[in-house]
Amino acid sequence: MKLVLVCPWCQASLDDDSWFCDQCGKELYVCPRCNTLRKGKVCTQDGTTLIPLKDRSAYSSAGSAAPETDQPVSPLPASGSSAVIPTNIGSRQAPSALQPQAGTEQEELVLINRNLGLNLVIRPGDIIGRKEGRFSDVFQGYKSISRRHCLFNYEPGKGWTVTDLGSTNGVDYEGKRIQPYQPQPLRSRSFLVIGNIEFFVEIRGHSSVDQTERVR
Repeated sequence: MKLVLVCPWCQASLDDDSWFCDQCGKELYVCPRCNTLRKGKVCTQDGTTLIPLKDRSAYSSAGSAAPETDQPVSPLPASGSSAVIPTNIGSRQAPSALQPQAGTEQEELVLINRNLGLNLVIRPGDIIGRKEGRFSDVFQGYKSISRRHCLFNYEPGKGWTVTDLGSTNGVDYEGKRIQPYQPQPLRSRSFLVIGNIEFFVEIRGHSSVDQTERVR
């Protein structure tokens, strides 16, 4: 299956064997830990020094730590034009205090907005915000999203929750505004509004129906 890369500078979609963006000409750099294309010299998510994309194979074969699985997101330019959702590279995930304990099965949370081309696979501890979190590149052009808007967490046996981190425009769940700093349990096939962006909530492992045409 052919992979799709997205240039972090101009958001152009690229072939998976690209080392330079054929639109803006920038050389592509990747974080060897989170396996995400980034600008600059250091990954803003985990502080790891970026390496040229063309050197990634050599870096991995030299015995470096396997990168965590990057989640499929669709980085959109501020203009709101349609975007390509990148397919992920890598399958191993480094141990984390946020991962479920051995012997437990974690349900996968996905936030979907078809109109904006967004398909966000959420990890426990993920923050949605314009300046913080793994998806800051996605939301940096959306002024209704606060710098540090909301937090997602998962507890085995209890499930997924979302917590409003004191955002300006709030978080609505199933048509009701949730209270800041109070975790709100989530269920599959429900609707969540972050700022003014509505998402269809899918928790994998549950049967779901196609209700995503409603999201805006």
